[in-house]
Amino acid sequence: DAVSMAGHLDVTGATSLLTGYQPGLDLLLAPVLPEDAEKIQPSLVGELLAVLRGMFDYVVVDTSPQFSEHVLAALDASAHQVLVSTPDVLALKNLRVTLDVLDMLSYPAAIRAVVLNRAGPKSQLGVKDAERVLRTQIVAQIPESHAVQVAVNKGKPVTLSSPGNPASKAIASFAQHYLLPAPISRGGLLGSLVRRPR
Repeated sequence: DAVSMAGHLDVTGATSLLTGYQPGLDLLLAPVLPEDAEKIQPSLVGELLAVLRGMFDYVVVDTSPQFSEHVLAALDASAHQVLVSTPDVLALKNLRVTLDVLDMLSYPAAIRAVVLNRAGPKSQLGVKDAERVLRTQIVAQIPESHAVQVAVNKGKPVTLSSPGNPASKAIASFAQHYLLPAPISRGGLLGSLVRRPR
């Protein structure tokens, strides 16, 4: 729907693309069909994010794991990069490669935060082992929790369905300490769409 607006996208056009989830939180959904996604130019991603930056206090972009031109356009507009891995060797090695590519592309390490998901006593590797593989600090751990899977199956974030759950508390704590303070400026965008209160 945004393709026809390329080059002249404004707040009205961007608003027409959004799906309300709950008061203060809107979503911009990905195209359903792969052939529709192929019509989107990387420059449109940057244009859209620039407009959304003026409409929302926070914009969260959930990217694919590949370094496509679209992902790079989102990274270029981001003030924070949150990289998530599980505590197993293959996932950590893949994340290490990702970190190397981000370095090679000259994205500053200061805007990155590495989060270990499904952490806990049953994990194959501990935090220190994971940090040794990644050669970087892990700033947050999200504990493994059955409540997360239940929330995913219901289509509701665990932080809303079970706010007292340890995983929810860890997510909220991470956001509070690493994302909500004034972002490191690299275009002014925090890479879900949270509307400014009126």
